[in-house]
Amino acid sequence: MKGETATPYLPLGVPLILGGLALVLYGDPIRERFSRKKPALDASV
Repeated sequence: MKGETATPYLPLGVPLILGGLALVLYGDPIRERFSRKKPALDASV
């Protein structure tokens, strides 16, 4: 809008909002990727 200025909080707020949006949209696939249990190494071989 005309006459509005950006505040010093804008560089902190924009990534926070975009990060939250990414978690809402892609949170489940990200969580599944990082929570997959790696197969245990078989020490008896």
